Amino acid sequence: MVDADRAVANRMVEAAGAWLDSLDADQRKVAVGPPPGVGGEAEAERCACR
Repeated sequence: MVDADRAVANRMVEAAGAWLDSLDADQRKVAVGPPPGVGGEAEAERCACR
């Protein structure tokens, strides 16, 4: 099962990379924001959506 999980995870990484590569510079700035839990404006925006 671990091998299958790793294979799926690897495919997800490849798909995400391909998607990011397809974005223009402005789109990429929005798509590649800070991760959850780092505080600041991005975290406040995420919390406001709940």
